Amino acid sequence: MRSFRARLTLWNVLVLGLVLASFALALTLSNQARAAAGIDRELDDRARQALGPPGGRRPPFNGRPGGPPPMSRLGQMGFDQDVIRMADLRRPRIFSPQGEPDGRQANDKPLDPKGLQLALAGKSTYANVEWNGATIRVLSRPQIEQGRVTRVAQVGHESGELDRLWQSQLATISILVPLALIIAAAGALFLTGRVMRPIAQMREAASSITEADLSRRLEVQGQDEFAELGHTFNHMVARLEIAFSQLSTAYSDLAEASENQRRFTADASHELRTPLTRLRLAIDVASAPGATGSDRDRAIAVGDSTTRLMSRLVQELLLLAKADAGQMHLRHEKLDLRLVASDAVSALPPASAERVSTEFAREAVSMEGDADALGRLATNLLENALRHTAADKRVSVRVTNAGEAVQLLVEDEGEGIAAAHLPRLTERFYRVDGARSAADGGAGLGLAICETIVKAHGGTLTITSERGKGTQVLANFPRNHQFK
Repeated sequence: MRSFRARLTLWNVLVLGLVLASFALALTLSNQARAAAGIDRELDDRARQALGPPGGRRPPFNGRPGGPPPMSRLGQMGFDQDVIRMADLRRPRIFSPQGEPDGRQANDKPLDPKGLQLALAGKSTYANVEWNGATIRVLSRPQIEQGRVTRVAQVGHESGELDRLWQSQLATISILVPLALIIAAAGALFLTGRVMRPIAQMREAASSITEADLSRRLEVQGQDEFAELGHTFNHMVARLEIAFSQLSTAYSDLAEASENQRRFTADASHELRTPLTRLRLAIDVASAPGATGSDRDRAIAVGDSTTRLMSRLVQELLLLAKADAGQMHLRHEKLDLRLVASDAVSALPPASAERVSTEFAREAVSMEGDADALGRLATNLLENALRHTAADKRVSVRVTNAGEAVQLLVEDEGEGIAAAHLPRLTERFYRVDGARSAADGGAGLGLAICETIVKAHGGTLTITSERGKGTQVLANFPRNHQFK
């Protein structure tokens, strides 16, 4: 907390120092500019007075009859050298169009020779030049009559005032800015201490909240930012309390999943026990003394169908186990779902295929997916529908585009399923009594596998049915699923 307080104070002082220094520098430059403009205006007035009106008689120097006394007389009168130098600087110098001194001071030299040449060319200029070891400001102003220069006046003003003003203001800034920063630092430390006090109180209160008791909350007062911080902290603790509650629920779900796994193992063992028993009985019949050739043929047929059933059951269990372990690796390829459904129909026995009607979209039904897995999905849905539909009834397959999704719909005219069974149809080894029995060849894994394949492609599987009116199974896929 002290470190943060010190950093906050330092930043406040730095920002304030930058603002004060910038303001002081801008003010100083503004004062310098105004003072320089004042000097330039004074020089312009003195030059105009020295030149007089165009076409008129030039007034005497400084507007007094006879002009100022010569510099030598000023010395004789006892004036100080600084006064004499100042008077000499402020005395206007008048030059003819040829650049010769014009006036009583025949030996006058221009204060700014370059400026004089520019003025003789008709251009009025200001310049800072060195004169007697000092910097002065000089105006060279021409008087133009009928398009030609008739006289040039040069007037000067010492720049020491500007230098002294600049130094004075810098001295003031160098004193006031550090003093203001010291005062600001003290104020910032005081205010920061008051600002940090509520945070310290919140920290102490927060330390008393533990995972064993997440029901406690901070006491919030006022409507300022710290009150908002307190409310935010309370909301965070509330979310943590919900998260711990969800974690407890997750442990319960894990226990339930473990129980489901145990039940799944028991059901799988039971499903395998039945065909194994049939296989053993067939072998016993074929190997019994006095068994005839027809007995052996029947035993071989039973054994063949039983091993096929066991092989399919093992493959289905292996696929579900891989899906549970996150090892169901799918190929990602661009495919047309119409071709997948058409291949599944073609792979059916001829008698079954004749009972299936197809309705495919005219345009391509494109999606990203695994053709083999989607083929298995279509085959499982078709076989399931055919198995529970009377021989004189039909099964239809529809493949269509639906905006950003593609759809595979398998619909039958079978006996239908009661609404109470619909939520559990995709559970493993679940059979509907009577309508879905072990005697008709199903192990209760077909729809579970279908849902696993659909979810692996980012889609949804929806089953709707009504007793006596058939069943509809709709697989809806996103067109461009992003596989992990």
